[in-house]
Amino acid sequence: MPDILLDGLPVIDLLEITPNTTAVAQWTQRDQSSVSRIYRQVSNRLGLHFGKQRDGLYRAGANQALLDGLRQSSQWLRLHQQPSELRWVGHPGNGPLQRGEPPVLPPALERHWVGGQRTAALLEQRVLDLAVVEAAERPPAGGPLTAVPLVRYRLLLAADPHHPLQGMGPLSAEQLLAYPLVQDPETPGPRPNPLFCLSPLRLQALQRVRPLEPLPWTSQRSGSDVILVRTELLSCAAIDQLIQAIRAGYRRHFEALPGLDWSG
Repeated sequence: MPDILLDGLPVIDLLEITPNTTAVAQWTQRDQSSVSRIYRQVSNRLGLHFGKQRDGLYRAGANQALLDGLRQSSQWLRLHQQPSELRWVGHPGNGPLQRGEPPVLPPALERHWVGGQRTAALLEQRVLDLAVVEAAERPPAGGPLTAVPLVRYRLLLAADPHHPLQGMGPLSAEQLLAYPLVQDPETPGPRPNPLFCLSPLRLQALQRVRPLEPLPWTSQRSGSDVILVRTELLSCAAIDQLIQAIRAGYRRHFEALPGLDWSG
């Protein structure tokens, strides 16, 4: 029987982050059959009814209060004895920070979901320790999470180089309304000739994999990248060190981008 706190719980948590036993096996340096065996043994021992649900996600179906208590203890161990194992995720626009290069350690976990609701839930459940998100993903104010500002920016409109609006002068709102506006370029099935509303960071990341060019339109909308973390963890040295490293990484990778406001 694996140690529940040191061996079993990390497997269960990682399966909630990514519903892929092969990926969890790589993260924990085990084989896939061991991952499946461990989570089933721990689930049976604690009466969690833990497994893959109809939506494709892993979660517990019972004894959630017991699981919450174990996760609090597990997070305490990471923060105070295993800071190199802190769990955090980024977003598609800040990929250069996520590879664990100094001084940002450890490397980010791969994010397998879209939108901030699940991010906030995993932080609140202590499955994740920290997340970097775009401000549109922030949870409602008044919860257990604090948003630490990183950088503000004007949102940009961009389109493929062959888009009918490319090469034209300053655009009017009427011209823009003739085309579908897509907030997330990963949204499936956009209509023809979509416009993308993006942060400068996200546009830079997308330009590495597909041709996109900004349009001559002065956006009145602003956004920001923020760090989300449980409020009571802000006083923890390991969390503070990771926050400062992420801030330094943002400056290192993105300071040359135009239109960014670092004033906080």
